[in-house]
Amino acid sequence: MPTGIEYLRNPDGSKGETWNPITGCTPISEGCANCWAKDQAERMKRMGCKKYDYPDPFAVRFHPDELDKPLHWRKPRRVGVSFMGDLFHSVRGWHGHIFKTMMQCPRHTFFLLTKRPKNMREAWNLYEMENHAENIYLGITAENQARLDERAPELLKIPGKHWLSLEPLLGPISFRWATWSPWRSFHPTDTNDLDGLRHFNWVVVGCESGKNRRPCELKWILNIVNQCSDAGVPCFVKQIPVPNTSAKHIRTLLRYGVFTDWAAAIDEHGWRVSHDPNEWPVSIRVQEMAK
Repeated sequence: MPTGIEYLRNPDGSKGETWNPITGCTPISEGCANCWAKDQAERMKRMGCKKYDYPDPFAVRFHPDELDKPLHWRKPRRVGVSFMGDLFHSVRGWHGHIFKTMMQCPRHTFFLLTKRPKNMREAWNLYEMENHAENIYLGITAENQARLDERAPELLKIPGKHWLSLEPLLGPISFRWATWSPWRSFHPTDTNDLDGLRHFNWVVVGCESGKNRRPCELKWILNIVNQCSDAGVPCFVKQIPVPNTSAKHIRTLLRYGVFTDWAAAIDEHGWRVSHDPNEWPVSIRVQEMAK
């Protein structure tokens, strides 16, 4: 279905799509504590949506009736796959059907995300997808340094195009001198400190949203933007924390303020989530698409 997710916008500016042949998941790390997808599944159950009308609407389920949907989209689209769960929660026979649909739709670009890259690699190898993935981006989510260091090595063992979703960002992340960079196995004395980041085709970053959102510091996001710029990797800032104050105060901060003023305003007034780059410091207004 059409989605308002900003980074899935099509090249002509129209809305991209989400396609959910698999829904549901179980918690695996800190980023799962306020799961947006689980809240959505529970909301849709209350609304009477048949797809989620189960005692546990967020249990992992395969939806065969969803398989053919991309085949009927004639216009090329950017598609987020199973964003209402983890596509690789476990390795099942249904992955073969999903991969087949994606291969039948070279006009579309598919973005896959998981917190379980070992399962992704197992499924990828099982169905021999190595030479059939020109229109598929393989991604992981990582909410902090520990999860990035845990998941990135597994993802980068899979040949193909790679991307990162650093959302919700719950702590600072550095790619410098990444010991997991595959490049280092070939050039162990290499001194380029951002080679680990260069193995990714795209990075998306954003603070947590929702009523129980956890703090995210603007300097964490800026640091990721700067690292991507230095490494030549496209970066898309999805949403940031802004002071929960008047538009006039925000304009004043943007015109005269520095990050310390921004942090002080958040301490004083609290914060809200902003998707509007016009409310952001200029250095954060980065919304580059995948290469």
